[in-house]
Amino acid sequence: MFGKLVFLAVVLEGLPAVLQAQGMHYIGWDDSHPGRRDESFDCDHPPDSSTLVISADPGACDIPVRWVQMQLTLSTRYEPLPDWWSFNDPDGCGAARVDVSVDFSDGPFGFAVPWSPSDVDTTVLVYLARQPVAYTLTSEVLIFFRSPVVLPDTEFYVCKIHLADPTDVCPGCSVPACIMLNFVVFGDRLDLYAPLCRTARNPDSYVSWQGGQVPYCGREGWVGVGTLASTWGGIKNRYE
Repeated sequence: MFGKLVFLAVVLEGLPAVLQAQGMHYIGWDDSHPGRRDESFDCDHPPDSSTLVISADPGACDIPVRWVQMQLTLSTRYEPLPDWWSFNDPDGCGAARVDVSVDFSDGPFGFAVPWSPSDVDTTVLVYLARQPVAYTLTSEVLIFFRSPVVLPDTEFYVCKIHLADPTDVCPGCSVPACIMLNFVVFGDRLDLYAPLCRTARNPDSYVSWQGGQVPYCGREGWVGVGTLASTWGGIKNRYE
């Protein structure tokens, strides 16, 4: 696993100069497109979990896919990032609250699913930067497949992200937040010259938490959107 991450860090460090963005990505609560935009509930009586669903239409991407990368940024602007979102702290109250899955056997069923849990070799969730004062958390989801997968030529489901909602564990449940899906990258071999496909930036690809009254949420140029170069530089530094 270490070798895969370091190699991808090197390969993707220079992507902005060689990768053409195409296609589109979507995110929503319980379904992606059209999905529910906001997740709000009484924090004293929360549901067992909340589920983000990600889908993509990669456009003219005809490569065999061996790995997928997604970047998400969460913001509570202008409120300090509360402990409710302290996923990147192994000793924090929210350390074990996130799960990534490609199992759509229980829905939603609106689009095709090009892979199953048995196709997945490794799933990794990497937290690149948590800035409580700057109210942002940027993370990566990486999925590696056992063998190449051929993508559909229409929109399809990529994965689910389950967030457990325990009571009286992590303070800050009621603080409004915005979660933006910045991009999805589909890759072939772990090779410097292997082809890649990336979805274009979609300012409408965001969801909110507890009403999500977060300035600039979902708008082009908002505080949370990062770049491939800085993202994979962060991964490389973390694992070297």
